[in-house]
Amino acid sequence: QPQQKQQDLSALTAEEAASEEVLFEATAKIMEYKKGGEDDGHGGKTVAGWANRGQGPLRVLRNAETEVVRLLMRTPGQGQVVVNSRLVKEVTYKKVRGKTAQIAVVNADGGLTSLMVRAGSDEKVETLCRVCEEHKPAL
Repeated sequence: QPQQKQQDLSALTAEEAASEEVLFEATAKIMEYKKGGEDDGHGGKTVAGWANRGQGPLRVLRNAETEVVRLLMRTPGQGQVVVNSRLVKEVTYKKVRGKTAQIAVVNADGGLTSLMVRAGSDEKVETLCRVCEEHKPAL
């Protein structure tokens, strides 16, 4: 009996593929800066520092109809959303060192959350930052 091929849940949905242009795509790892001092859910407090948010294909997508540009990453396998945020005009998307860029995204509370993005090469990180800078909303 042939094995059934598992669906890649990190891939774009049919609707996304039809309505959005992929401006950038690369496998990346995302770390989120945690302030610390928050309830950790186990009776303790969180420690300030960088926490792993996930790894998978990171895409910069532009909606063909609205021209809105967003960052999207879903984990391979389960397709859990790691990042789904519009580009922000107040943010400078910049490479900080080697294969790492520092970016900020809008969080659930409407504030900004600082992220570190590690991609496969210096060139991919530079391209990510350039694409984000070129396509972020105008002031």
